[in-house]
Amino acid sequence: MKKQALVILIFLGLLAGVAFFMLQERQFVSEEVSHNEKLVFPGLPVSELNKLVVSNRFGTLTFLKQGNNWVILEKDNYLADAARLHDIFSLLAELQSVQKTEVDESQWERLGVEDPMANGGTGKGCRVDLFGANGYHASLIVGTLQASDSEASIMFGDEFDGRSFVRIADSDEVRLVGSSLAFFNTIPSHWIMNILSNPYAYRRITYVIDGEPVWVLNRSSREEPYTIVDGQSGRKNQLLNLTQTVDYAFASMFIKDVLPGSFERENGGVTGEHYFELEALDGFTQRIYLGGKTEMSEQERLSEEGATGVLKKVRAGAYRYAFIEWLTERIEPPINEPPYSGRTYLVNGPKMDDFLINYDEMLVFERLSPSSDN
Repeated sequence: MKKQALVILIFLGLLAGVAFFMLQERQFVSEEVSHNEKLVFPGLPVSELNKLVVSNRFGTLTFLKQGNNWVILEKDNYLADAARLHDIFSLLAELQSVQKTEVDESQWERLGVEDPMANGGTGKGCRVDLFGANGYHASLIVGTLQASDSEASIMFGDEFDGRSFVRIADSDEVRLVGSSLAFFNTIPSHWIMNILSNPYAYRRITYVIDGEPVWVLNRSSREEPYTIVDGQSGRKNQLLNLTQTVDYAFASMFIKDVLPGSFERENGGVTGEHYFELEALDGFTQRIYLGGKTEMSEQERLSEEGATGVLKKVRAGAYRYAFIEWLTERIEPPINEPPYSGRTYLVNGPKMDDFLINYDEMLVFERLSPSSDN
């Protein structure tokens, strides 16, 4: 009897175990189905996408895939940031709806989900079109309004922060999605390869005005402080306190926008006699010809994220025209990577202007600077 009872108990235990795992599997499948129903772009073929078009009332950026790279059509095929685009596509592939509803067209403006071409091209929304292999095409309108407090309460009866309203293009269906998509309304620097020069890697920096050197900074390794040499008298002085500040000033410069190839650099006040010449420790030398400044665009003034830099979350009231020229043939980094020689850019160098000074002023700057670990 005891043996039979033991067998029965073992059998019942196995049966319970099988039932438990069947229920777990069924629950897992149910969650997957629920998950897929929430996806805004179910089955988005991330690896097969070959075109992205982002349009708002300020203009259009068209991204085309060329081999393993992405380029921006409106920027004369300037190289886009492929890693950033891949991250965006991956985010869209997993983008989920929190809630959705039908919204009358009269409410689209309040939610910022108007087509940008509406009302004579003044619609506040941002249209995103994705294209891929085998005729794949999906699109939506990203709203400018971030869900929070009263707006979300009015629409969905709840409060949500850091999320976006989107409208499925050519429909009345508006969704609240679980991620902020505000980056679609940002400026070109968020999409391009925007590093201007080699960071923290200079052995010589020359400042030139009217074709004459004002001063030269020299060092043989990154661990050494710069020695400044007066371009007129040859006087020398070590910059024990200022070296790190100099490195940061030039390393923190980045490209805000790429101007068309047809843009005449003289129109931006750029001349061939006012420039910084930067020789990197690897031997590659570039000149940054300096032009005048231009004010922040309307898009940046109106967009909180558009008014922030990529490397530093700082606002800048004006950007400088700059013409880039490489004086040595580039091998590393590859010659097909930006910044390209012979192009005019808008650059943000919030600390660079501090060094548009003469030798004696540099020495004053050195004395006023806090001591460093050099």
